Amino acid sequence: MKKQSKSLRLGGYSVLASAIVIAIAIAVNLLVGAIPAKYTRFDTSPRELYTLGDTTQIVLKSLDQDIDITWLVTEGKEDKSIELLLQEYTDSSSRIHVTKQDPDLNPTLVSKYTNNFYDNSLVVQCGDRDRFVDFYDIYTIQYDPATYMYTGDYQVEFSGENAITGAINYVTNAQLPKLYALTGHGEADLSTNFNTAVKLANVEMAELNLVSSEEVPKDADAVMINAPQSDLTDAEIAKLQDYLALGGRLLMITGPQRDGKALPGINKLMEKYAVQAVDGIVIDQNSGNYANNPAYLMPELVSNTITIPLKNGNYRVMVPFAQGLDVQTASDSSILVNKLLRTSNNSYSKLAAFDMTTFEKEEGDIDGSFAIGVAISQTLDETQETETRIVWYTSTYLLDEEVSRQVAGANQTMFMNTIGWLCDSEDTGVVISAKSLADEKLNMSASTVNILTVLFVAVIPLCYLAIGIVVWVRRRHR
Repeated sequence: MKKQSKSLRLGGYSVLASAIVIAIAIAVNLLVGAIPAKYTRFDTSPRELYTLGDTTQIVLKSLDQDIDITWLVTEGKEDKSIELLLQEYTDSSSRIHVTKQDPDLNPTLVSKYTNNFYDNSLVVQCGDRDRFVDFYDIYTIQYDPATYMYTGDYQVEFSGENAITGAINYVTNAQLPKLYALTGHGEADLSTNFNTAVKLANVEMAELNLVSSEEVPKDADAVMINAPQSDLTDAEIAKLQDYLALGGRLLMITGPQRDGKALPGINKLMEKYAVQAVDGIVIDQNSGNYANNPAYLMPELVSNTITIPLKNGNYRVMVPFAQGLDVQTASDSSILVNKLLRTSNNSYSKLAAFDMTTFEKEEGDIDGSFAIGVAISQTLDETQETETRIVWYTSTYLLDEEVSRQVAGANQTMFMNTIGWLCDSEDTGVVISAKSLADEKLNMSASTVNILTVLFVAVIPLCYLAIGIVVWVRRRHR
């Protein structure tokens, strides 16, 4: 009887202990459930697809109006990545409100924005301003049109943060900067990727022909000259000089012509600012400053508002077939010239340009180092409220998508940072790189490749061989 009583008592203790454990487990679950998800959910994706960056956090903290995001998706077709990203937005700001709507039940809403609807698209709204974010603005497809029909190769990138934060920035800002692209000289159009980046950064683009226009439009926040194939006329130069004299902003992306000569009209425009393009193509023999070959420059980034975000992220830009810039001291003390990209002292400009047969320095080649990107500012009044700004890069390949892709999008980031600085607008500050869903290329300078080759082919094997010999000798003498 005592044995049975003891068994019952022990059984009672076990039941009580189990009940206590279960109660504690329930309490802990309730407690954890009450904690905001941002403290209990961890982004373990390889490229932190669902983690909001510093730029987005700044935008969200500055919100003083509610933002309504409508997630248009058929029940059961929700994209998990988009769902997790939207959760990050609502966790990060009480101003963000997300609602899910079935597009089949809201055909009028869908038809307002698009005739080709894809599930998991979004509508971002603030007051009477709204922006439609297509599914393919979130998942962007990158490919080279010249080779795609032969190879079928393409990459998918996740641009969700860029698209959503850009839309939030758009609907909360009524006045957006306007960028005019000069035409009439065989200028290159922006590629799809770069053009999309400009759109998502809320910069309106328009074309400008200074032959038919009497002046640069009054609403121009900046003018861009992108890879002209022929020179500016004296009349066009005069109109740009008038625009700059009133605090205009100019972005020039030029490069060596087929004969290697600089465009005299461009040099005439920049003469006042004591910056001139030299003839030829810059070669840098410092192996840490190029990739592929000495004409594919990976120059030093000089600290500036434009380059600091890249330097902080340990990025390098790639600048193939660039002209050198000769930077002197301007006679006007109000003009300040900052180098953005700089080659090493082992660089020189080859006058043979595209006809060169060797990368070695030859007679007549011009010694460096050179700037291949500069930022120029000129204060026009004592209050420092009016300021002319000019950025000049000297490679027509700078905005090539494939070149930018080789350095993880650093060229595109620098381009967008440049637009933001020129427009002097916080509205253009939303520059968030897309996150590739494929394996990214590891781009290394030639010196790094050489060091790693010696390390893995010679040093490490020799160390293992030496250790093996020592162990063998010791065992022989035991």
